[in-house]
Amino acid sequence: MRKELQQLCRLLNDKDYVKIYKKSIFELSADDESENDQYSMTENAADFYINKNGVFFTYRLDDPVDIQQIAEWISGIREIETTEKKIEFCGGKKYLSKKQVCSFIKKIKKKVKDIDFDLLYESYEEDIIFGNGIVEIRGFQSVIMEIDYKKVNFGPFVYTEMPQEQEFISEIREKIKNYKKWERFKKIDVNRDCDVDMEVECVALPRVAGQLFHESIGHLAEADVYESMRNEDVKIGDKVSNQQLSITDYPGWSGIETGIIFDEEMTLAKPLPIIKRGVFQGVMSDKEMHHKGEEYQLSGFCRSSIDNNMQQIRMRNLVVENGVDEMEECISNIKYGFYIIESDEAKRENNRIYLHVKKALVIKDGTFIGKVENVWLQNLNREFLQSIAAVFDNGSWFELYKCRKNGGSIYISYFSPGIVCTMRTIRTFIKKFL
Repeated sequence: MRKELQQLCRLLNDKDYVKIYKKSIFELSADDESENDQYSMTENAADFYINKNGVFFTYRLDDPVDIQQIAEWISGIREIETTEKKIEFCGGKKYLSKKQVCSFIKKIKKKVKDIDFDLLYESYEEDIIFGNGIVEIRGFQSVIMEIDYKKVNFGPFVYTEMPQEQEFISEIREKIKNYKKWERFKKIDVNRDCDVDMEVECVALPRVAGQLFHESIGHLAEADVYESMRNEDVKIGDKVSNQQLSITDYPGWSGIETGIIFDEEMTLAKPLPIIKRGVFQGVMSDKEMHHKGEEYQLSGFCRSSIDNNMQQIRMRNLVVENGVDEMEECISNIKYGFYIIESDEAKRENNRIYLHVKKALVIKDGTFIGKVENVWLQNLNREFLQSIAAVFDNGSWFELYKCRKNGGSIYISYFSPGIVCTMRTIRTFIKKFL
């Protein structure tokens, strides 16, 4: 494969590049360890970017069979001869086989009763070949697990390598234990008990907090979004939040599979502090936006995707630093609020963020009194950030989160602890967006 990529690179002019995607998704059965090629979905593509006086012209080849076909396609477009050049490979791929996944799940099912698994196996590759001789190899395989226990679904769990059996079993049993606790609470009709636009103190667990930060500060710190929101949201230099809050966007991190080394303008990807001790400090940029002002940081954010070959400014992997607050103490001080266990959707619309809560416990005077399901919450972004009253010391990584912008999806990961913040109740959002 490397030799073929070398030959392809030698067809390109120095400022051109090619991006090759291979994506396949399988439905797996824990009883099936075969390595068959029956895809539930497969998508292959190659995008050829020709730089003409600083402007890229893009050509797409759908469903290429191999590198040789891509090379012949490029030769037909450019009509140039192969040139000798030094080739440097960077990046890498990890491999998780379908057989490994099925074998692991079979062992788990023998040890934990009354559970079933729905398994999706995904293989994703994204190689980028620059005409100057740099070739970056990206790719991973992952399994997405939904666990069913007595008709109740837990998940998704996403793994790029199989965890230790005992740790995984302990995690499942903890999920079941927490669900049984959840079931004992009575359901509360939040539309009856809460006024529209009522402020609610929220304890957001790490995954939920990460979703809020993704929409709140991750997208706002993309220079094109920031530019469009200059007079409506927080600005660089503003003290926006609790002084414990520090957020950095990293191109890569040890152990996660969503790292990049170069962006598509051949900018070396470097970390960018966005919020430091509560102050908004940095904005992600590409070269075009960087020319508009030095506050737009050029650290490797220009990317395209398999479903949108337009180059865009995209965040990479947000890391929210752990704080020092204790969750139990914070809960005991809440007069009325939600302990948000699970959310499945978050959105940004202009300067407002929205969160769909799948499951939450209701807190009154520091005690859990009931549960709510399928509730939409919202707040102005500035108010959400300024309302953060606590940052916990319980951060976790959440990998292979799909981030969509202007029709283009990329894979990112994020690290976040839980937080205490304020959101507002809403009744009309579900009719407006669904």
